[in-house]
Amino acid sequence: MKDFFRIRTDVAIPGEFIGRVEVLARHADAFSPLTTGVGIGVLALILTWNRLVPRVPGYVVALFAGTLYVTLTGWPLETIGARFGGIPSSLPPIHLPRFRPDLILTLLSPTLTIAMLGAIESLLSAVVADRMSGTRHDSNVELFAQGVANIVSPLVGGLPATGAIARTATNVRSGARTPVAGMIHALTLLVVLLVGARLASLVPMTVLAAILLVVAYNMGEWREIPELWCQGWTDRLVWLVTFVLTVVADLR
Repeated sequence: MKDFFRIRTDVAIPGEFIGRVEVLARHADAFSPLTTGVGIGVLALILTWNRLVPRVPGYVVALFAGTLYVTLTGWPLETIGARFGGIPSSLPPIHLPRFRPDLILTLLSPTLTIAMLGAIESLLSAVVADRMSGTRHDSNVELFAQGVANIVSPLVGGLPATGAIARTATNVRSGARTPVAGMIHALTLLVVLLVGARLASLVPMTVLAAILLVVAYNMGEWREIPELWCQGWTDRLVWLVTFVLTVVADLR
């Protein structure tokens, strides 16, 4: 919401939901009408395009159209380059870490915690994809691939990776039905990194915010809530507690 409306604050925005909402609400009058107008336009384009041309992902069309429009008009909107200083245009070097036996016991507990959380999130993403696409995943394959990726990732300065519900839901909503979608996603990022890093830095933050608003709404599966609410009180209570804790609690 901060990037969609370009809300300017004089304090750091906290990561917790309630604190974040309070800060954004307190500075709501400091929004940018120009940024908001572009965000609304991109949002309308995504919704209209997905309804009229569902076979072509509206997210991709909106990303290119919004970026091109802002670039041609020269409007002073915050972009990826302005926020993060651009994107590196080369592959990171491989660095082998020095083995430290004295840190094994110290790192054992956090390592197991991260591994368990990563496994849970990845399997949750796979279950969400199954429900959305009508497929059935192989948990062993998912976790083995994630383990290999997390062994290699630190060698190039990467962080532990998991399956991401947001990207998975976006792929499925765009018509993906097989793991090839994830491979194409990775190859696309590689091409952007090596070829289009300078162009990617031109993408306005409000365009990305509009895309994420649609993705977040679609992830809610709101049409299933009335059906779930017809179940027993136990199911309702489990859903309600999970919903509140997911939104309000600091899961870090």
